[in-house]
Amino acid sequence: MSKDDDPEAQKAMQLAQKALEYEEAIYFYAEASHRILSLIARKKILPILKRNATEYLERAEYLKRELPRLQADIIAKRSPQQLQFESAEFTALKAIDMEERGEIDQAADCYEKSVELCLNLMKLPNIDPQLRQKLRGLAAQALERAEYLKLKIETRNKAEETEAMQLSALLPSVPTGDLSLSDLHLDDRAPAARGNAATGSPQIHPRNQHEGLTKEELAVLAATSRINGRRYVPFLEQDLKEQFNFSLPFSDKHGKLALTEKQVKRLKDWARPSDFFSEPTLIKKIDNRHFRLFFRGFTCHCCAV
Repeated sequence: MSKDDDPEAQKAMQLAQKALEYEEAIYFYAEASHRILSLIARKKILPILKRNATEYLERAEYLKRELPRLQADIIAKRSPQQLQFESAEFTALKAIDMEERGEIDQAADCYEKSVELCLNLMKLPNIDPQLRQKLRGLAAQALERAEYLKLKIETRNKAEETEAMQLSALLPSVPTGDLSLSDLHLDDRAPAARGNAATGSPQIHPRNQHEGLTKEELAVLAATSRINGRRYVPFLEQDLKEQFNFSLPFSDKHGKLALTEKQVKRLKDWARPSDFFSEPTLIKKIDNRHFRLFFRGFTCHCCAV
């Protein structure tokens, strides 16, 4: 099967065509490469398309290495307002991609984040009229999709809660009295665990680790994933593919995380590396070269002091 015959392959190729800006390109090149390799593994497209995946991956790796220099060139040529608009636009593009994959919870959050970025930018004085018009259009589209997905999520949550209540009604009531050893009898075991009458051995049915969760387990997760009005779902496999390629630092809409009483005694505050380093750098691989550069800079700094 060729890429022209398979809609999933065409969608994977279209992802790479969305790569217009550097940060967006890193995300979409990596996502397109992953989808092509996945389709090849499932034998839905020809293996010859692996070279496209390799090419996209090489482009993403190159942009990751050169991103600081390329961003510096962009900042020198573009205004801060234009950069913030591109960040909002990229967030909306990412939401569209998530919605197409069926990840409606994450997509709704990204749509709302895009609307928030647009509204904050429109509040700035002396904003360009053409840019304001683009922001208004982007915010309207993102808000429409966010409201649609929120309604869809609310309907799904109500169905899950109804199912959880129905399953909970099937569970035995919790004993209210104190339990003692005299109250426990071997005959009180469940019928499924009593075993064969001829052999007397219990019938154990081990569950395959590759099987999905049962309805009862899903009901427990649905009922216990909501804490203080917020939904904390378990980590999924697609969470490992999350790309953090935003121009602006992440800001939690629920506010900053407060220190506990024990932490207040030893810590001052939570801070980003950029708050106390001029140019923070994450070293993925430690080798002799990095150590030499570090100690050389450390020695020069001590001599200057």
